[in-house]
Amino acid sequence: MHRQNTRAQIQGPEDDVLELRYFDTSSANCYLGWKLAVNEVTDLAQWWISQGKHACLRDLPIRRLRAGCILVSMVTLGTVEVRGLDKHGRAELKGHSLPREVVEFLAKQMMGVQPSKTTRSPKVAEAC
Repeated sequence: MHRQNTRAQIQGPEDDVLELRYFDTSSANCYLGWKLAVNEVTDLAQWWISQGKHACLRDLPIRRLRAGCILVSMVTLGTVEVRGLDKHGRAELKGHSLPREVVEFLAKQMMGVQPSKTTRSPKVAEAC
């Protein structure tokens, strides 16, 4: 699977692992990369669609919220922290800090969701 837009890519799966790439600059050779298990990526995409994309400032911080086989944290609206859980439900030592744009792209690709357009009125947006 090789899916991409101008700044994000999904590579794999290889051995049930997907590689997420984020090109922060215009250079095609430099990118940030993360490797996550397919089940973690699926749970992250499902969480994003059901809850994460609706998060606003008043909801923050989100700390260690369990979503399937991962723990999700958000301290800012621009970054999503993800940690996998072992077979006993304990957080793994290694975690990932993903830009919001990568998580949005991932959810769109994994779940086949079209990008949502914000329909909030200015008053509702200010409240967030």
